[in-house]
Amino acid sequence: MAELNHTIMAAGFLPKGFRFRSYRDGAELIADVLKTPAQHRHCCEVIYGESESKVHFDIEWDRSCRDKEGLTWPSKDDFLSDVMGYIETFLMKHYGVAVTWSEVYVLDSSNPDKLSFHMTLPWKFTDLAQRQDFGRRLKIGKGMAGTGDIESLDGCPDVVIYTKNRCIRMPLNRKPRVGKFALEALHRCGDVAFAETADESDVMWRNMLLTGLEKIPALPDAIDDADLEGVRRMLAGKGPARGDGPPRKKARCVVEVNDRVIGHAATTIEIIAMFRKTDSSSTLSHYISQDALYFRTVGHRRCPMGCPHSSNSFKIVIVDRVVNVVCARTTERCQGILQPIGRLPPTWAIAAEEYISSRPDSRPCARPLTFKDHQCIVERTDMGGGKTYQAIALILREHMPGVFMKEYAGGRVEIVAHRVSLREYLYGLLKDHDFELYSLIEDWDNVKKLIICIDSLWKVPPTINFNLVWIDEIHEMIGSLCTLKVKAPG
Repeated sequence: MAELNHTIMAAGFLPKGFRFRSYRDGAELIADVLKTPAQHRHCCEVIYGESESKVHFDIEWDRSCRDKEGLTWPSKDDFLSDVMGYIETFLMKHYGVAVTWSEVYVLDSSNPDKLSFHMTLPWKFTDLAQRQDFGRRLKIGKGMAGTGDIESLDGCPDVVIYTKNRCIRMPLNRKPRVGKFALEALHRCGDVAFAETADESDVMWRNMLLTGLEKIPALPDAIDDADLEGVRRMLAGKGPARGDGPPRKKARCVVEVNDRVIGHAATTIEIIAMFRKTDSSSTLSHYISQDALYFRTVGHRRCPMGCPHSSNSFKIVIVDRVVNVVCARTTERCQGILQPIGRLPPTWAIAAEEYISSRPDSRPCARPLTFKDHQCIVERTDMGGGKTYQAIALILREHMPGVFMKEYAGGRVEIVAHRVSLREYLYGLLKDHDFELYSLIEDWDNVKKLIICIDSLWKVPPTINFNLVWIDEIHEMIGSLCTLKVKAPG
């Protein structure tokens, strides 16, 4: 290939084996394939040696496999949904990346005896060692899977296609035997949309594993096996694993926490609390959309309509804040019926606003609130950003000027009920006497008199000493300290 200045290799099916041919680039290979009549297209890409390739999965459900005996033939959507849930979990656990399905190209060549799909993801393997390690991790996951888990079945996904000099069938091509279908583009699975393609040339270019690699980012380094227990503990909220000996190598795991991730986490917590009253074992598989979740049934459950279910999974569908159970894969009378189990709070339907205002020290703070264009505002500024202060100012200015005032014999007295509001109020009274508010401090070396909430004392540099500390409501402060989460060492 090097002598001919060729960069890509293909293989054609023969009765016994393959016929190999090299090309200058992917465009030349695609042009050659598309000149061939559709019924005679039987070609594969060859991922040879140490070459790069796109991250891919080969997924199939074959009736003839021994481990499928006695199992119900699944629909395409249900089968793909289960596999997609496993792929999301696998990539997050081992590589710290989240799958965006609208960026994944999917091919379908299913026939009456076999469900068959190829998936091409928006990352690439940089060499043979990374491909082989990827396959090894899939094999380990298959070996450790519980009975009934989708990844425990052969081909869900295929774990043996990541070896050296591997032949992978090309898009729009089929195996030469009778009854085999070509790999055609699939753009949707239920409510989930996959990446779109245009004509046949575009289908091949996007779905081939050796084309366009210069524009595709590399798959991140895998998380070390020794760190996986720590990752599991962190995801479970248990903190890092403890142990003696030298420190382990840090896992290269970067997870983008955006508004969608935050929203999904909050919604999941609300929903699980609702159906845990009657279902103690089912687990979340994945999000189908913002308003629909897919759950796996573990063991036995009984839906709100009273129908028993032993293994078939179900969906949670949110309609106008109402949370509904939908039993899809069942023959019971509850199939497809919205069964309400609760209602999400009003803030679920209100978009959060990230305010860009800042103090002189560049710390974020809340902007003045207004209700001119809103019925409700969800504020996401950090603690100390002034949310309570602005809310009180808004109420006093726009609605009830006397809401925080009370008549006493000696006149009107301001009532402050929130500890943050109390801090602000004290600062207003004492700022002319050299008192400073901790959230406004830029130079700690010159602090002489400080107003600060008790649970923010950890922010004070340890070198700062005070001759007198005045703590109001000491018994309440002791109770608060005994229940606070640890925010900093010591």
